[in-house]
Amino acid sequence: MDEVFRVTDRWGRLVTLTRNRWISHIVANYPELASSADAIAGTVHDPTQVRYDRAYPDRGVYYRPSSRPEPWRGLLLRVVVAGGTDSRVVTAHLIEDPHRGERHRWP
Repeated sequence: MDEVFRVTDRWGRLVTLTRNRWISHIVANYPELASSADAIAGTVHDPTQVRYDRAYPDRGVYYRPSSRPEPWRGLLLRVVVAGGTDSRVVTAHLIEDPHRGERHRWP
């Protein structure tokens, strides 16, 4: 499996972003993140908050303020991670606020 990155999250789980997911989903749907693989990895490794996905309770949603310039300044980078000990990034995108209905996991 060709990887863009593999990092540990705050619970010590390995989280992988595959090259296929990166190109066919994240960059294809959110081209503003095309140069943000390091920011996505950083969000998983050192988030400001983690929530449970409202539609898929087994998925974690990692948030951190975006470091992108205008017009994305002030937004949150939202990274969705699925899986247990061998986890993977499902998607990442920029949003204004955490999704309603997501339960807090950390802090």
